Amino acid sequence: MNNRTKNDLSANTVKLDYQALLYMAKVATGKCLETIGKQTDKIRSAIDLAKVTQLSLQALWLSDEANNLAICADTLAALLGGIDRENVEIVNHIPK
Repeated sequence: MNNRTKNDLSANTVKLDYQALLYMAKVATGKCLETIGKQTDKIRSAIDLAKVTQLSLQALWLSDEANNLAICADTLAALLGGIDRENVEIVNHIPK
């Protein structure tokens, strides 16, 4: 695929680089935390300035980002725990 990972698409087989998956889960979790911090600051500002619409929307977006964080952190935890496991299984594969 490229020289940065060991991912490989050959014929009918896909090989995924576990270290690349782990790296991406760490990056995604960090980005979610960063976004949540920014949204929390915007909520505080909306409260201080009594911006009702902004407060409502930011809270909704914060909720969505918290859901993203739950998925990212859970995936990161599974990948970290999987380092010591003998078998790793990919589930929810999207068929053609």
